[in-house]
Amino acid sequence: KMKVQEQIKPEITVLVKGRVLDKKTNQPLSAQIFYDNLTENVKFDIANSNSRTGLYQIILPAGKKYGFYAKKQGYLPLSDNLDFTNITEYKEITRDLYLVPIEQEEMITLNNIFFPKGKAELLSSSYAELDRLVEIMKTNPTMIIEVQGHTNNIGDRTQLIDLSQRRANAVKDYLVKQGIDEKRIQTKGFGPDKPIATNSTEEGRQKNQRVEFKIVKK
Repeated sequence: KMKVQEQIKPEITVLVKGRVLDKKTNQPLSAQIFYDNLTENVKFDIANSNSRTGLYQIILPAGKKYGFYAKKQGYLPLSDNLDFTNITEYKEITRDLYLVPIEQEEMITLNNIFFPKGKAELLSSSYAELDRLVEIMKTNPTMIIEVQGHTNNIGDRTQLIDLSQRRANAVKDYLVKQGIDEKRIQTKGFGPDKPIATNSTEEGRQKNQRVEFKIVKK
């Protein structure tokens, strides 16, 4: 036994693996999976899923927060985030990714949109996610969307609806500044009225505090 000096200790990593699937058919998809280092606001790496099985895997250093998204032509890119800041030993995580075909009335959650608590000013860590939405709308020039803001139920309902509306408007303002015609973007704040999880736990409240968009016209 010997004590290893800190500077030569191996880096702690996390293995993220899973499958990329069509949300409607459950069939495996070949897609690119992009990872961003949200802690340092830099792009990290790209993985590719197997066209036959949909399987992918990527190894990421622990101690950081990551945003990731899967991308395939004809589908809405699926985004999510991973927080590895408190991981102190090697770990494996399984995360299946379900891509949604670009069709009218489809809804997608923008998981990497961030605001200060109780405010409607976008944090810079949201820009990469919003830039991908800009790309979708430029690639599909007839698409019209409705940006929807949601909150958990902590607070006055009227104020929460107002906050969710202002957050949806903040997303619209960003898209317009990037060259998207404001007529193609509707907004609606629902406050706490459409929860997707329980509000009795912190995890559930975080899921309910979200921004989504619906395809009004393809």
